Amino acid sequence: MFMHQPAAERGNSRVDVAKKKTLALDKSAVTSAASKREAVESRQSLSRVRALLKDGEPRAALALLDAIADENRALEIATLRGTAFLQLGRFAEAEALFEGERKKGSVPLELDLAHGRVMDRIGRTDESIRLIELALADYRADHLGFDKVYGEAIVELAGYCVRVEDYARAMSVLARQSLTGQPPYEFCLVQFQAAVGLNDPDQLRFAATALCAHPDVTRQQITSVCIELHQQGQFETLQKIASAIQAGQKPLMEVTGFLMSAGLPALLAADKGLDATSVERSIAVVNTWISHPRIRAVALFQLAWLGRESLDAKRLADLMFQVSAAGLDPDKDLAYILNKFLNEVRERLGLSLKDDMETSWWTDRQRAAQTLALWTRLLSQADEPVMALFGLSIALSATPENPGMVFAFAQLLAHVGEISAARQLFARTGCISGNDVPALIWPPSWPEHVLDTAPYDALLPSGVNWPRISVVIPTFNQGEYIEETILSILNQNYSDVEIIVIDAVSTDNTPEILERYRHRFTHLISEPDKGQSDAINKGFALVTGDLVTWLNSDDMFGPGALHMWALEWLRTKADLLFGICVAHRRKIPALVNKPRVKQEDFTPNVLANIGEYWLKGHFFYQPELVFTRELLNRVGGNVNSDNYYCMDYELFMQFAKAGLKIQGVPWPTALFRHHDKQKTAHLDRCVREQGNVRDKYVPDILSSERSDDIIGRLANFSKIGSPRVLVVTTRMDKIFSPRTASEVSSSFSALGVTCHFSDSVDPEVWLNYDAVILLVHLWPSERRALQSLSHRQRRPILVGWYWDNHHIYMDNLETSGLLDISVPGHAFAGAYLRSRNSALWPAVPLCVTQWTREEAGQLEPLMTPADRRSKDLYGGFVRYPDAVERNKRLDSLIESGLVPSIFTIDPHKLDKYFTLSASERFANWSSHATSLSLPFDQDLSQRFFDAWLTGQVPVVTPDMLDIATTQGISDRVGYDLVVSKDASPEAVHAAGLEAAKLFETGGEAGVRRRHLMAKDGHMLVHRLITIVERMKAAGLAGSTQPPVGVVK
Repeated sequence: MFMHQPAAERGNSRVDVAKKKTLALDKSAVTSAASKREAVESRQSLSRVRALLKDGEPRAALALLDAIADENRALEIATLRGTAFLQLGRFAEAEALFEGERKKGSVPLELDLAHGRVMDRIGRTDESIRLIELALADYRADHLGFDKVYGEAIVELAGYCVRVEDYARAMSVLARQSLTGQPPYEFCLVQFQAAVGLNDPDQLRFAATALCAHPDVTRQQITSVCIELHQQGQFETLQKIASAIQAGQKPLMEVTGFLMSAGLPALLAADKGLDATSVERSIAVVNTWISHPRIRAVALFQLAWLGRESLDAKRLADLMFQVSAAGLDPDKDLAYILNKFLNEVRERLGLSLKDDMETSWWTDRQRAAQTLALWTRLLSQADEPVMALFGLSIALSATPENPGMVFAFAQLLAHVGEISAARQLFARTGCISGNDVPALIWPPSWPEHVLDTAPYDALLPSGVNWPRISVVIPTFNQGEYIEETILSILNQNYSDVEIIVIDAVSTDNTPEILERYRHRFTHLISEPDKGQSDAINKGFALVTGDLVTWLNSDDMFGPGALHMWALEWLRTKADLLFGICVAHRRKIPALVNKPRVKQEDFTPNVLANIGEYWLKGHFFYQPELVFTRELLNRVGGNVNSDNYYCMDYELFMQFAKAGLKIQGVPWPTALFRHHDKQKTAHLDRCVREQGNVRDKYVPDILSSERSDDIIGRLANFSKIGSPRVLVVTTRMDKIFSPRTASEVSSSFSALGVTCHFSDSVDPEVWLNYDAVILLVHLWPSERRALQSLSHRQRRPILVGWYWDNHHIYMDNLETSGLLDISVPGHAFAGAYLRSRNSALWPAVPLCVTQWTREEAGQLEPLMTPADRRSKDLYGGFVRYPDAVERNKRLDSLIESGLVPSIFTIDPHKLDKYFTLSASERFANWSSHATSLSLPFDQDLSQRFFDAWLTGQVPVVTPDMLDIATTQGISDRVGYDLVVSKDASPEAVHAAGLEAAKLFETGGEAGVRRRHLMAKDGHMLVHRLITIVERMKAAGLAGSTQPPVGVVK
């Protein structure tokens, strides 16, 4: 409703309206200017945001975006914000942002591209492709022609297609781009990637050429293209690219190298060799212009193959050494040569190789490499070192870390005179055993091959002479091997070697061989001696060399040994130099020992640790080392002639005690022969002697920490009023009477000790006792139980009593390291068990186990009367496979017919004996007056005590070592036992007759005396009580050892 208004007022009103209009116009002008300023500022800010994102500063970009409030640029801001989130890895926020913008309506292509990048980063590349395809369709509908944004989207979409390996679609996407002039670099790069994936030669050639011709392409990218073309066999394209690059004067002359290597396959295919000059010129081009190590190595390998007939072996070896370090792939890099190599091997060796070798190479590379290594060994034996080098190079490319192949390759390098390269490879390898051994080779033509000394002379310092090396060869009846021993010294071609041969009047063909080489020896002495140690000492008395060693007449020096020892000595002036030893059997390598000893390790205490160091390859095989004459004289100038096996070990102990400088030489200086007649075939006896030698220099190697721990445990045990003891055996049902557990329990109960006899190896059961006495039979379950308890603080004291397995020395040593106390079952085989972790106690002999003391008393009246017993020497022995020496003795005894009651038992049919009742077995034994106790390996066995328990007079051989030292037995020789002169059938038969006379003389009184000696002193309960009494006494004395008076 309008109200009436006076005229004057109406006039005033018009004036006011005009004023208002004027004010409004002024305000609009101001607002428009402000908007323009804000727009400019927004554009500038967004430009700065883009710059920050380009420079990788997303946090700064987000901070700047938060300050921009321009609704007209909301989508652009959202796109940039999502890009910042993407750079920060905040993918969920970016995805939510882009999805939110899409729900509001249509979005620009730039936002879809950013959204696609997020999808790709979170592993949803297929979704990226879908988004951009839809965005491009919308974009094409709204825009005429193609612009920069569309081109970028096309390249990005094609890149995603490459990412999902849809190469055909990538090419199709790129084809949508209508190009005029130079395409963008990113377009060319994606096009090349798609062409590689399609593996289409035409498209690859086109794409590679386009990419390399682009002005923005990098040197690295061109190199990658050339490598790909080289692998695909696109040699013509490589030539075109090289021409284009050179025409454009790009700084990429290495393409010339690619071009050169591209021509090699054509020569290989045509099987055309190259003369040495052409090969060397080509090598110069390769080394100058090919920087990529693998491509360069392939080219060098191909050139070496083409020049295998024209280049000398040393040059070829040098090339192979360069190639071996490149890590070539046989599938891609060596396919040109592999088949040709296989064919040539067939031809040279006359081998009929499997037709599927080419296939097996790719499917089972390890097996194929091993096959090549085997052929290499054959090639080496056939004096084909060059072909062997090629074979090993291919094999090493498949298994580059195989130490056997590396070692064999080094041997071949050494053979052709590449001494420094060989030395580098020998230094890389360690000890070699197991599956790596088949790759090893025998040094080609050694020891018949006379060494070319020129490569070694070149290493000798100017104006310096080679030092004199004295080698002593002790020998006796080694005619089968000694000539090779001699040749391994003479064919070193060393200028100043002194050879001293000491022969103990050999009766085989040794004297004939020695006479043939007499003129090459400095001294040849043939006279009786007292053994190997005596012979060595005779030689040492004659040496005049700077360096000295001895070489047993079944071993050899490796080629180059003398020169490499001498060079290292001249460099270091070390007192003792050691190399690498290759153990072999009939020239087939079985092991490579490379000592790991360091200067600080060469001490008596470390040498004394036989189990952890000596027997695990930490030290030397004797023939791999030399020492100075000055050092030898410092320790007396000789070895201990009392040692049968370990004269070298004791000498090293003396060296360590005197103090010396040692030096390793990375070279196979010794070839140690394994054969059945060698002394060290009895390695268990060698180890036992080594333990005795060790005790002369280091009588106690128990660590102070373990000593305190064991003393504490023994002290705690001795304080327990009624201790609980568990006796464990894993052979309860094999060699022990079923009534053993009951007798052990009752016997100890009378002494105030709770003792259980069990076959449980459950460590949780053991924890219920104060002490566990384990009868060590070396079953794996025993070791597992010890391992689970040995490092626990709260556990029983662990005592191991070793049962008739003294010959299995390594397992025994490892077991001793898990115990608190080790108790040998044989005194002569005890010393080597001494370790840093367990106290070694005096031996406790074995005993009667198949009958208990109670059973023996009950069965005594059932024994066959003395006058009704058979006088034939009785004995049944288990024919264990590892009782080689005893089995030979048994065969000899049985074949002689002199001891008709001796027989053997199949180890798999022991039940036939043990299924007999206790009385049946007792009656069987007591039906004979005498029995033979033949040692498994020098041991005082259980059957000796079984013989006494059944009243027999036992016959033992002189190598039953504990007879003379065991209390209650040694004084009965000639009364209740007979020791034969030796183990021959005649001597055993004579001893049997003597035993029969003793039996007859003693009659029933002698039968009862022997029975009671066993029943009252040599049953299982007696041995166990002895061990427990020693434990209590040692605990009360505060010592790791029982007092002398308790040791019976």
